[in-house]
Amino acid sequence: MDKAAQLGEVLAKLSTQEAVALARAVELARIKGTESLPTLVVLEALRPALREARAPRLPDLRRLICVPLQHFLTDAEEEPRLPGRVARAAIAPWWATLRRTAAEELGALEASLAACYGDDAPAGVDEVARRAWAAAARGTASLVKELAKPRGDAALRQLFPRAGLVTDVTTIAALLALAEPIITAYAAIDQVLAAADKLEAGRIIELTSEAVTVAKQHYLAIPEANGLDAGLLALGLLNRLRRPWQILRLARALSWKQNDALLRQTEFATVGERLIVGLSSSAQEIVSLTSARGGAIDCARIGAAIADYMEECEGLLGEFGFRRDSSWGEAILKTRVVVSDAVGREFLGRVADQMLARILPLERRAGLPRGSSPGPDLHQPPSEADVAEAVAAARLLILLLHRGSRHGFGQPARDTIDTLSTELEKRTRDLLDALRHTPDHPAIEAQLTAAVQIFDLLFEDGRGNTIARRMRLAKQVTA
Repeated sequence: MDKAAQLGEVLAKLSTQEAVALARAVELARIKGTESLPTLVVLEALRPALREARAPRLPDLRRLICVPLQHFLTDAEEEPRLPGRVARAAIAPWWATLRRTAAEELGALEASLAACYGDDAPAGVDEVARRAWAAAARGTASLVKELAKPRGDAALRQLFPRAGLVTDVTTIAALLALAEPIITAYAAIDQVLAAADKLEAGRIIELTSEAVTVAKQHYLAIPEANGLDAGLLALGLLNRLRRPWQILRLARALSWKQNDALLRQTEFATVGERLIVGLSSSAQEIVSLTSARGGAIDCARIGAAIADYMEECEGLLGEFGFRRDSSWGEAILKTRVVVSDAVGREFLGRVADQMLARILPLERRAGLPRGSSPGPDLHQPPSEADVAEAVAAARLLILLLHRGSRHGFGQPARDTIDTLSTELEKRTRDLLDALRHTPDHPAIEAQLTAAVQIFDLLFEDGRGNTIARRMRLAKQVTA
């Protein structure tokens, strides 16, 4: 074990309070330039404890400058980039370039920041932050211009080899230009949300009317004359929303008509595009899950994905009016067609077959007489996992039947349930006959008990109770 690993092992044993104190001392030493420990190793080892304690961190210059970016960063590298998202992969080359092109100015800012902690009582950090954002904004704007040149610096191009990274730098420049109003706005919005208990670890559980009012005030306060993009404020909120479509509440509050015709002509249009892209991604996830072959169908996961898609779609249409003949309206309808095709009769037929095979399997015998059907397979009772899969399949069918109808894909579920009804009744009838001859057979009773659960989920006509009663009678007759 090398020294770094040994140090990490020792630090991992510290209490939360000790870890927070050590992290503060290390970060303070780094800011002042007096560090004597391997800072990165120490902070990495302390990260779990700091995350658990949610301890505030002392910002070095880079962290201070990145504060306006925090609600826009993503681990993904979408191509093309979604508006209002910055890949974390862009931060390192952007900062390295900034350190090189604005070394003197950043050095002076680092000295000013260190002076703020001269007596371990921070003072003047806010002023340093404002100067740092302005300096970084200027440096990043120059970098954007350089990257836009057809024959720019070859070494610079190597740091940003993908178009998406160049887009990230452009977004960073816009965010730094808006740094102070964005941070002020989010602080005010978060204060209102926290008071209403609608904020959880930075995520917005519900965009309340009070929060919308505050967001509107700050949105309108961003000066258009300077060419600043107020839409970024909305995109940052969108990134944090548990239910993304609630951002349209801000669109309504801004007095835009409750349909997408005018919205598409404003800076808020990028927000609408993001929502449509998100809905399309949800639909494609369903396609991916339902088209997988060669293994068991994960009905629970598919059901959750479909429920999320329907909630997203209903949320969009409920919050705002999307015209059917508009590009956005057509895109929403297209996602419905995509999902409808994915959960059609062929797929649901496979779901039904899997359900039956899990809890009511049939014996496999060669040479059955023509016209005869195989009897129940009684080699072993269904496992808990088998029953859970069958229940998940039934719940998926009911979800599609009841909620899917309003989205245009409920009929295949209805047809599948009708077909299942006939097969379930036949197989349970055969099991009841077998139970009369062998009342203590564990597989028969387990299969019938599982079938009762499925009947209760799929039908509301008391058939599950009827099967359970017949089970009891069959056992009593043979007792």
